[in-house]
Amino acid sequence: MSKQIPVVPQPPNENKENIIEGPTINGMPGAFIDNNETETKSQVDDISKLFGPDERFTGDYLLQLDLKDDENLVEKLIPYGETSLLAGPGDTGKTTFYFQLSTSITTKQQDFIGRKINAKYNSVLIIATEDSKKSIADKLQKQIKKIAPGVIIKNNFVVHVTGDDLFKRLRTELNHKNFDLVVLDALGDLLLDDINSQSVVRTSILT
Repeated sequence: MSKQIPVVPQPPNENKENIIEGPTINGMPGAFIDNNETETKSQVDDISKLFGPDERFTGDYLLQLDLKDDENLVEKLIPYGETSLLAGPGDTGKTTFYFQLSTSITTKQQDFIGRKINAKYNSVLIIATEDSKKSIADKLQKQIKKIAPGVIIKNNFVVHVTGDDLFKRLRTELNHKNFDLVVLDALGDLLLDDINSQSVVRTSILT
């Protein structure tokens, strides 16, 4: 059986050839286009209207997409505009890792662990629920001495030491300033519900 693709319903009296009734889509009766037939431009446009601009892509678009290094914050490691998860057992260096990265970004270093940094704003926002003001200061001062002695960073390195009203904090900061990197530490303190639920964890990370 050929694969079927959902499309918006067609008006009455329009040609129904190769159209099969399908499930409800966005509250409207849906339909399927038989994939044995070539999609017309109008059909493609109709399908695209069902989804967001960054949700559906065609093969010709993907094959022509220019993949540039500057689309990664850290070359071949951390992409721009996407969610990356740093996970591992306790005391394995996760906090040290992101502090070194954050310090490298805010002090305008060219690379991190041998990979090129493509920072646009040289700014970092950290929500750290497991650290106090003093512990954050201690970590930052150590990293500055190690990575960029004598360099002074100002309001391009921003830290919140509580996750209370998390989304309000994020909206306020992001509406005020552009950041290359936003760090949420620790994820378990910021989840909306059951940390053992895969769907809850996924929703919380992507929200």
